[in-house]
Amino acid sequence: MEKGKEAQIQSNNYQTENVMDRQDTDKNMAMEEGYFGHMRQQEIYKQMHELFEEKKIYLDPKLTLTSLSKMLGTNSTYISRIINQHYRCNFRTLLKRYRIKYSQKLLQEEECSIEMLAKQCGFVSRSTFHAAFREQVHISPAEYRYLYQVKKIP
Repeated sequence: MEKGKEAQIQSNNYQTENVMDRQDTDKNMAMEEGYFGHMRQQEIYKQMHELFEEKKIYLDPKLTLTSLSKMLGTNSTYISRIINQHYRCNFRTLLKRYRIKYSQKLLQEEECSIEMLAKQCGFVSRSTFHAAFREQVHISPAEYRYLYQVKKIP
């Protein structure tokens, strides 16, 4: 065989082997990142769930996706993805759900004004609270209070 062709064949074999090695390395890295990425995602979800359930951070009217991501030590894109995957909604909807759930509890137990209650639940205005409540519960906060306090419906 000619030396030029032999050298070309060896070079092609080396390049093919090198590409195969890189593909295997890429696959291993992707698997490792997938595993560790999943573990990190679960850890962040757990921390976020604790912040919402135990610390009730949703009551802060200034809470944003950016401020939440800073609390959790990651970026807002990653937090947004975790919220979408675990809660099946976006950040604003999640915030609204928690606030409305809390407001329902207060409406059943307390006798404060709707405006005061809206502020206690993290809403910046009565009208924003009213619209969000109606969207989620399909009745007004006053109607809800009446049903649970006067009519004693569980």
